[in-house]
Amino acid sequence: MKIVSFATLLIAFQILTALIWAETVNEKDYPVQYQVMNSSKKPCTMTLRDQAKQDVAIDVSRNGSCPPLDKGKIYRGRQNEKKNEIELLIPADKGKARIEEWHIDGIVNITPRSQ
Repeated sequence: MKIVSFATLLIAFQILTALIWAETVNEKDYPVQYQVMNSSKKPCTMTLRDQAKQDVAIDVSRNGSCPPLDKGKIYRGRQNEKKNEIELLIPADKGKARIEEWHIDGIVNITPRSQ
C-alpha cells in the first residue's frame, strides 16, 4: 500500500512541477496590435485592423461558433504566414492569457478613393 501511495505522490509532484515550469506567454512575441472592427458568433468570423496599417482590414474565421470578441477592443498578436493565420493573445483569468488561432480569409484595402 505504501508503494502505491508513494507512486501517486510522485506522479502528482511531476504534474505540479510541469505546471509551475510551463512556459508562460511572452507579450513581446506578439508585437502587432489588432483592433476588432466587427465580429460574429455564428459563423465565427471577425474583421481586424492592424493599428500600424489603418488602411487595411483583415477578415478572419474559425470553425464552428465562438464567443465574439468585443468590437473596438485591441488584442496583441502576430501573423503566421506558413499557416495563413493570425495568432491573438487573449487575456484570461488571474493575469494569464491564451492564444487563439484565426484563419485569414482575406485582406482588404479600406482607404477611400479620391475622385
